[in-house]
Amino acid sequence: MDRPILGSVGQINATYDWEFVAELAASLPEARLCFAGNIEESDQNWRRDFVNLLERRHNFLFLDPQPHEQIPAYMQHFDISMCYLRADDSGNRRSPLRLYDYLTTQKPVISTPIREAYEHLPHIHIANSAKEAAVLARRILAGELPVDLAARKQYIGGQTWATRATQLLEELVRVPKLAGCYSGFTPCHS
Repeated sequence: MDRPILGSVGQINATYDWEFVAELAASLPEARLCFAGNIEESDQNWRRDFVNLLERRHNFLFLDPQPHEQIPAYMQHFDISMCYLRADDSGNRRSPLRLYDYLTTQKPVISTPIREAYEHLPHIHIANSAKEAAVLARRILAGELPVDLAARKQYIGGQTWATRATQLLEELVRVPKLAGCYSGFTPCHS
């Protein structure tokens, strides 16, 4: 049976909200939750719990680590790209590159309510709970929430390193004391 794939790429570790993931898997038995990445966690208890979680869920698919250059090909097979990071102090201080990777595809994106996800609205759907994620996923799969590809392409085109560096420099110029101190990249000693 061919099931929709809710896919996630990146390091797999304790920073994911595994309760959210387990509840989503239970709420969406018709979908397959796919994980492509390295297991990067030294805590043996966490590893044991992770293996137990995988064994209990028939709709989990864990792919061995893949070469970085092959990740885009895997993402093209996702029906929905997922960001499962826990929305806590650590998760809210991060800017996960996977969100940018997901936004370069034509696939819908659902994220937990980490701070960075809100930076990408309206191009990312945010689910405050696994139940909300299941509802969003079903609506997306039913074609009710299509991706605005033109708007996404324009948005992601403005997210290059060069564009962001220019934005940072423009902001620094707006702060007179900092702009004066770092003029010519020589720090002042006031």
